[in-house]
Amino acid sequence: MRIIKKFNTGHEIVQSEIFNKYNIWDTWIISDTHFNHYPKLWDWPARNDGWEQRIINQWNIRIKPEDTVLHLGDFAFGDRDKVFLSRANLNGYIFLIKGNHDKHGGAWYDDINIKLIKKSFFVNLSDGVVVFSHRPLKDSKGYNLSECLNIHGHIHEKGWYIKENYENISVEQTDFAPVKFRDLISSWRLHSWRNEV
Repeated sequence: MRIIKKFNTGHEIVQSEIFNKYNIWDTWIISDTHFNHYPKLWDWPARNDGWEQRIINQWNIRIKPEDTVLHLGDFAFGDRDKVFLSRANLNGYIFLIKGNHDKHGGAWYDDINIKLIKKSFFVNLSDGVVVFSHRPLKDSKGYNLSECLNIHGHIHEKGWYIKENYENISVEQTDFAPVKFRDLISSWRLHSWRNEV
């Protein structure tokens, strides 16, 4: 049975059927790798020469072939061969929350060894709730999440306006490296004014 929770932002989000309070701790988290994407319409100052190889190196130094990776969206651009090549260079089992630039369906991603998750989801921990999404959750008045932690990507280096219950893990925020959930949550608890999830 799928459990749906309505958050104070008005979002109804489903509990994960893959991740839970036991297996999430050793999962690696990353977002907005944007492989094969060289934007011309906006400026990404942190993405200087060699940024793609930097992500691949940082990824494979940390992640073993048997590890689980939760990618929070905007994995790669291009046709199947280009995206497959990006995937083939990376260790681990990849689960991908569909981002605004992930344009294909589940079967397309299955063919390149990525499991697509179409929507945001939440995980109940012993002491609180964590929501994983591509975009930060917000209501009609702006960013206003108080009852859980929202781990997200999408906004790249533009994270200064998000409040304390949000953790932006776009690669620009993580030194172009994946972060283990257990380390991410420990760090968040230390710097959170609530000191809790």
